[in-house]
Amino acid sequence: MITGRPKPTLILTNEERSQLRSVAHSRTLPHALVARAQLVLWSAEGESNRRIASRLRWTKATVGKWRQRFVQQRLAGLYDELRPGRPRTIGEERIASLLKRTLSRKPRVEHTGVSGKRPRPAAFPNRPCTGCFRHLPCSRIVRAVSNSLRSVLHREGAGHRRPVSEPARPCPGAL
Repeated sequence: MITGRPKPTLILTNEERSQLRSVAHSRTLPHALVARAQLVLWSAEGESNRRIASRLRWTKATVGKWRQRFVQQRLAGLYDELRPGRPRTIGEERIASLLKRTLSRKPRVEHTGVSGKRPRPAAFPNRPCTGCFRHLPCSRIVRAVSNSLRSVLHREGAGHRRPVSEPARPCPGAL
């Protein structure tokens, strides 16, 4: 017995399905967009919102929201709406080219010793030391990406700027 509100049927055209598959398998597009494309594909295959929510680690309400947006607006509904706040100083094309360039290069890894491997504790030669995540390839990628982004943003003049603090004023009671 099915309980709850009935879901509107979600039927994809062949073109929509191919576009959603390419977005769902992309490694350069934003993760949220990739997850929304996966959501629509799974929903079109007949999976329940509860199952999709558990796979994406989202709430059922969030799955329902994005499914509904796709039913109403199709592919355009999967993109984030503009949010209030200061506009970006770097354009979308520049960000996309930077991500593509950063993800297409191998990160530079510091080598130690002759073999090029990081030294491990003698007691556990095949295991990483506990509490240390430097052995993970993803941490090296994140470090390389953040360093590349920081250097490009600095070159473009859009890097992090700390506010200039005012000099300390003497306390009026001390004079």
